[in-house]
Amino acid sequence: MVFTLLDVVNPLDVFWTLVTLAMVLASCCYFVKKDAAPGLLTAAMLYGKVAETNKKTRLLKDISIPKRWFKHFYQFGVVIFTFCTLCMMRSYIFGLPLPSMVSKVVSFFEPQQSTAASATSILLVQVLETCQVYRRCYECTFVSVYSNVRMHIWHYLMGYFFYFGVQLTILANAPGLSGFTVPKFSVLDISAHHIIGIAVFLWAFYVQFDSHLRMASLRKDPKGSVVTLNHKIPHGGMFTYVSCPHYMAELVIYCALSLVLGKPNTTWWLMMAWNWSNQVAIAFLSHNWYRENFSSYPKTRKAIIPFVL
Repeated sequence: MVFTLLDVVNPLDVFWTLVTLAMVLASCCYFVKKDAAPGLLTAAMLYGKVAETNKKTRLLKDISIPKRWFKHFYQFGVVIFTFCTLCMMRSYIFGLPLPSMVSKVVSFFEPQQSTAASATSILLVQVLETCQVYRRCYECTFVSVYSNVRMHIWHYLMGYFFYFGVQLTILANAPGLSGFTVPKFSVLDISAHHIIGIAVFLWAFYVQFDSHLRMASLRKDPKGSVVTLNHKIPHGGMFTYVSCPHYMAELVIYCALSLVLGKPNTTWWLMMAWNWSNQVAIAFLSHNWYRENFSSYPKTRKAIIPFVL
């Protein structure tokens, strides 16, 4: 009997586990004893304004790229999420199976697929996440004002891996797409957890958009023209309570999607672990940077969770 590793593990689960462990390890090394953290690790972890003032980031300067290139992986996300949304609507509304190419990709990364989510839940999650990707692409292209700061190519590539991985994770939770009988989406199946999850999602969606508008306005005049690339202290909105409401909103968005999904599988929770470890780490980096560089920074602000963290 031929035994392969894929008979035991899902490559997608392994991916989420490894990147989460890497982030947790890097964060522990950096936050426990920043000066003693390995230079290569520090250089790969930091980017943007936090990296500007850290000498160790120069180690990887030759393979860094402009932070404004963030928009590239959101553009990539728009393409794959649009395509997969159309495929899933075709399946769950008209009862047709996924294109064989998509099924093969999902089967490769998630050969041991298990899901308890309904067709209604998964299609709602897909549409909501697609809206999120579209909005982030719009923000990065037309709202955000980037200085000349740079990021390690790891962050750039991880953006592609993340959105590709999130789409695969949603498909890994999708019921019956490879079978002869595909379950149908039905408005009658919408229940309390869908409504509450969508409401929370929309609140976080707004908070994140508002936060990005507020940060961009710090570098623009009232007419919308860019007048400076300097860093300033943001105020108003959820900035009253936390340094990084946009990262807080990201956490809430994926928690809301979990609620809409109803019964996520293991792959989904591993993706959530990465999201939390990443957002919390970079929120603390930004929070500490503000406190170190602005003597007038509000002392009551937390990093990412109001009144708590």
